Amino acid sequence: MICQACNLPRIQRSRREGETSGRDSTLLLGNARLRLVKVAFVVVLTMVSFPGQLHAVPFVTDCLPPLDSQYISQFNQHGEFPGSFVIRNAIHSQFSSCLPPPGPGGSTTHTFGSMVTFEVSPNGGMTFFPQQAPATVTVRVDFSSQSGATRFFNTEMLQLDISGGTLPSNILLRESPSLPSPGQTTITTIPGGFDITSVFNLQLELSTNGGETWVPQLDGPITVILVAAPEPSTLFLLGFGLISLAALGRQRLFKRM
Repeated sequence: MICQACNLPRIQRSRREGETSGRDSTLLLGNARLRLVKVAFVVVLTMVSFPGQLHAVPFVTDCLPPLDSQYISQFNQHGEFPGSFVIRNAIHSQFSSCLPPPGPGGSTTHTFGSMVTFEVSPNGGMTFFPQQAPATVTVRVDFSSQSGATRFFNTEMLQLDISGGTLPSNILLRESPSLPSPGQTTITTIPGGFDITSVFNLQLELSTNGGETWVPQLDGPITVILVAAPEPSTLFLLGFGLISLAALGRQRLFKRM
């Protein structure tokens, strides 16, 4: 006679092994997806990487900031904060509105919405994860001088409040209210439009408790310069990568902060 109960432990063990194998397969698939998203994000950053020096960018109007533009930081330039928090590869774009520059002796102050994309490390730069969050920006533009067809402007970013998006709710970034974030812009009239150069040196602060306290950036300003906006296909690739990362639950990495 065959003992039917004798095989039960073996069957249960096989089921447990199958469940473990399934979890391992899911983990491997998740890691593969994460690597794919990271590769896509790096490709996008390379395509819009910092050119190393200011270059004039042609636009149809002299409206500031140009709506079909973005400001980018130097590739792999780090912004370090207390608590092992590091940001790099910032892209500031999707400006909601612009204003004409002021005339001789004039000054304008403009507040508008935007989107900031960057990479974040919660562990001192050991690993980085793409993030995207909306921002509220205020910029002052002061007419400085003019030489021939070129106008010169002194600028300052007075506000840059970054929160929401894929960032955890307790993580906030802002332009320092105590340190200036100055910049310069030139506009040269050319046939059919304008050549524009623009740069800002940003002093940032970080809050990891929803804005109760703030800590300053440790390593000096982050320099961002004006470049032309990328092609729509590049923006789609970037958006796909960020959405995929959010779906994979990368925010859990910040729970330790």
